[in-house]
Formats: sequence, C-alpha cells, structure tokens
Amino acid sequence: METPRKYITNRYRLIFGIAILFLVIAIWQGQAFLKQINIWNSAKFKTVTTIRPTQNKAFTTIYFDPGQITVGPGEETTVHLKLNSGKNNISGAEIELIYDSQTLTITDWHKGDYWGKNELILKGPTEKPGRWRIVLGSLIPSSGDKILLSLTLKLKSQTTYPQTTTLTFSPSTLVTDPKSDLSVIARSKSLLMNMNEN
Repeated sequence: METPRKYITNRYRLIFGIAILFLVIAIWQGQAFLKQINIWNSAKFKTVTTIRPTQNKAFTTIYFDPGQITVGPGEETTVHLKLNSGKNNISGAEIELIYDSQTLTITDWHKGDYWGKNELILKGPTEKPGRWRIVLGSLIPSSGDKILLSLTLKLKSQTTYPQTTTLTFSPSTLVTDPKSDLSVIARSKSLLMNMNEN
C-alpha cells in the first residue's frame, strides 16, 4: 500500500507528464498551423508576382509614312518611321527591320523628334544582309504620334521590274512603357514599295 507522500508524488508526476504531453501537442499543432500560414502566404505571394501586364495595356502603333511608295531603278527616297503611342508613354524602342537585300538598301538615317533632345542612341545601327537594327530610348518618356526615325532607301539598279517589295518589322521589334514589362506594340504596318522602271 502506497504511503500518502508517495501517492502525492506519483500524482504530481502524472499531472506533470500530462502537462508535458499537452505542451508537446500544442507546440506540434502550432508549428503545423504556422507551416500552413507560410504555405498560404507563399501561394498568395506567387499569385501576385506571376501576374503580368496583358495586351490590353498595348495601344501603340508603329508604321511608315508614307505607307506606300513608287520608286525606279537606282532611285533614293526618304520615309519616316513613326510611333503613335495611344494611351502609352514611350521610354524606348528596339527596332529591327527586314527587307530584301537583293533589291533594297538603307543608305542613311536620322533621328526623329520623338524624345527631342532627351533621346539617346543605346545601340546601333547595325546591319546584316536583309536586316537593320537600332535601339533608342530616353529617361523622360514621351507620347503622341511622332517621327522616331527617318530612313533613306535606295532601290538597286539591277532589280527586275515591275515588282513590289516590303520593309517590315521583325517579331523582335519592341516598344516599351515604364508601366509595363511587355512590349506595348498593338499594331505594326509595313512599307509597300512598288518598283517601276522609268
């Protein structure tokens, strides 16, 4: 038979053991709860950061003015490459043009008035057969329907006439808005050249 002192000691041990058990359970449940909160926060964070600007933020049209010309053998002509920003504010443009190097060459170019005195030539122009590329930009965005570049084009004299050729924008052409991490080009229009022997 247990003495009263021994009984009390065992009872305290039992109570203490039960308390420790409840403490362990509470800690385990707390850690599980915190882990669940972390998972939820992580999922919520990923949902926010994976949102990207959509095409409904792209309002810019890039095009040539005039959009159609007629030229003869060995003849030079000047066209303007223009940006109509729509609702966008334009901070930069990476332009790559594609053309038939057997019939056409770009002999000269000049900056337009899109960013005025704030315009910077970031790279180029560089030219490969059938491709012409330049990167322009400004620290101060601009908007409106203005000239980005003026290009002087020359039709090679050995070209067979009549026929047509085009000066088009490659898929890598980009126009940037500080509020978007996607190109804001909504539409591009190529230059159509009708080649007729004089």
